[in-house]
Amino acid sequence: MTAPLPVEEASHPVAPLEPPKSVLLWNVLALLVALAAVGGTLWLSLGMGLKACPLCYYQRSFVMGAAAVLLLAQLTELRGSAAVSVLALPLAVAGLGIAGFHVSRELAGAMECPGGILDLGTAPKQSLAVQALLALFLLIGAIRRPVFVVGIVVGGLLAYACLQSVAPTPKPTLEEYAKPPVICRPPKPPEAPAAP
Repeated sequence: MTAPLPVEEASHPVAPLEPPKSVLLWNVLALLVALAAVGGTLWLSLGMGLKACPLCYYQRSFVMGAAAVLLLAQLTELRGSAAVSVLALPLAVAGLGIAGFHVSRELAGAMECPGGILDLGTAPKQSLAVQALLALFLLIGAIRRPVFVVGIVVGGLLAYACLQSVAPTPKPTLEEYAKPPVICRPPKPPEAPAAP
C-alpha cells in the first residue's frame, strides 16, 4: 500500500506558471495607456466641451473598465500575473472593435466627427490609436495563457452586441451644421431651402 500524498502536493498537482518579470511591465504599460485614454476622453468632454456620441460612450466605457481592472490589480499580489492581462483583454478588444467601426464610418463619409486633442486627427481616430496600443500591451502580457484567445472572442462579441444595439446619432439642424462639430454626426445634407 502506498502512502497518501501530502496535502500540499495533492491540492496542487500542477505547479502554476511562474509569471515572467516582463508581464508586470506590460501590465503597467497597459495601465498607463488606459489611464491616459480615460484622461483624454474626459478632457474631450470636460476640457474641450465636446459631446460623446453613442459610439464614443461605448469606447469610453470599455477603456474605463480596463483601467479599473488594471489599477485594482496593481494593488494586489496579482500585479505581475498574466491573468490580469487576460481579464482586461476583452474590454480592450471590445473598445478597439467599436473604435475601428467608428473610424470606418468616418472614412466612408457616413459620419463627421470633431477634432481630437491638439487637432491630431479626429477624436475617434485618437481613440482607435490608444485602444490598439492598449490591446497590444494586454495581448503581449496575456500571450502565455492560451485562454487569451477566449478573451479576444469575448471582446469581439461584446463589440458586436454594442454595435447591434447602438442608438442612432441625432441629426443636427442646419444651424448646427454651420458650426464645427461638437459631437459625431451624420454628414451635412445638401443645402435645403430657407424656411419662411
